[in-house]
Order: sequence, then structure tokens, then C-alpha cells
Amino acid sequence: MASIRKLEYLLILLSVCIVASKSTTSGVSDIKYMLEQLVTKHKVPALGGIELDTNGITALGAAGIRKKGSGIEVTSSDLWHIGSCTKAMTATMIASLVEYGVVQWEDTLGEIFPWLPKEYHGINYIHLLSHRSGIPATTDWKKIAESAPTLEGQRVNTVNLLIKTRMEGRPGQKFLYSDWGYVVAAAMAENKTEKSYESLMQEHLFAPLAMTTVGYGPTSRDNELTQPWGHTSQGKKFFYVLQDENSLLFTFSFKKSLMALANLVTREFSLLHVH
Repeated sequence: MASIRKLEYLLILLSVCIVASKSTTSGVSDIKYMLEQLVTKHKVPALGGIELDTNGITALGAAGIRKKGSGIEVTSSDLWHIGSCTKAMTATMIASLVEYGVVQWEDTLGEIFPWLPKEYHGINYIHLLSHRSGIPATTDWKKIAESAPTLEGQRVNTVNLLIKTRMEGRPGQKFLYSDWGYVVAAAMAENKTEKSYESLMQEHLFAPLAMTTVGYGPTSRDNELTQPWGHTSQGKKFFYVLQDENSLLFTFSFKKSLMALANLVTREFSLLHVH
């Protein structure tokens, strides 16, 4: 785990520092060779990196293979799972709903889901989005994925699981990172707006930011190698993860190209001024 944290730190440095790199004809520097060094040093399957400023992309690159043992190289236009970065996106979508007066930060679980135990009734969006709700970090996502045929139904079932779950702290009492809490926040927004989480994200985030390469679920299906596969680690060894769509429950791991990631950053100020 420590080595992975160091690797993440290196990638942060890579994205914010001015680097000496090979310039391309488009004026965007190619940093593939730098990423190749990191892939080799840390023995990870692949890495993608990007550097940008307020004018756009200044450096871009990708190195490694799409699936361990495949020999097929990743490219800078491949789609990548971005994991919990989607929490910030979800929070931004809900902030947009607040700005439009559709929901309020102080809306509570008790108001939306009154059948929950009373200890949960005081939890609001602020608690959920700041990881201070007291809801446990995670639950059995595979079981939830099999509990309903639709994602909306699965999210409601995730809320219903709270009935049999003890809180790990009072709302606002302490910080507890919670994937579960963000799913509950999404379910609250769906209930209030009568729209799916996916459509809300499209309306309030992706469309205003012109993010056209965003998607849900696995980047590749079955044995396809058209896009990078997800990998997990055990110690210092990495193993690819089977592309099972049911294992990606709420599709909080969006897929999008590095170009779209740049689009998100360079257009963020325009989103703040959408009324």
C-alpha cells in the first residue's frame, strides 16, 4: 500500500511540475518516456499522465499495457477508470441542484426515506458529501448488484440496508470516508428529482462541460482488449480484474479519455457561471 501511495504522489508531482519532455507537432509535449520509467520502477501495468494550464493541455502521455500479459500497449486516447474522483463529480452535480433550488444542503434522510431508523434521520447532504454522516465505509456491493435489475433499484436497496446497519458515529461527529454515503446521496437526489443519477450527471455536469467521452461500467467487456482493464494488487504483484459488469454496481468508476479530463479542468469556471 505504501508503494502505491508513493506512486500516486509521483503522479501528482508529474501533473503539476514543469517537466523537460519531448515536444510534439501540436505543441503538446509527449511524456510517454517519463511514464515508462515509472511503470518499470513500480511494476504497474500502465499509467496515463497529463499536464495542463488555463490555456489547455501542455503535456500528455501513456505507457504500459492494457491488460497484464497481453502485450497490447495503452495510448493517450484510451479510456481510464477514474474511481473515486467521481465523488467530486457527484458533489458538483448536487451543488448544481442546490443552486437551482431543486434540493437544499440541509435536506435529510428522514425527509426522503422516513422508514429508516431514527438515528439516520438527521443526516443531510453536507454530512454525506463531506464523509461525516456516520454511515460505514462500504457494504457488500456484489450482493447489492444482484438485488435489483436496475441501477436505481440497487441504489434504493443500498439505502434500505441501513435499516440493519449500525452507525459508526453521530452525523457531523467525525470524518469517516464512505463510498456507501455517496451512493445514499445519489439515491436522495434521484428520489427528489424523479430522475436517474446518470441523467442528472449528464444534465448538470457532462453536458455543461462538453464532456463527450464519459461513460459507465467496464471500459472493455468480455475478453476485448480495445481499452485498458482494471487491475488490483496483492503485495507487489498486480492482477487484472475480470470485466464483469455486475461487479461495477453503481458505475461510480466513469471511463473517460485524458482529453476529457483536461476538458473538466479547463472549463470548470464556466460551470460555476451557468445559471
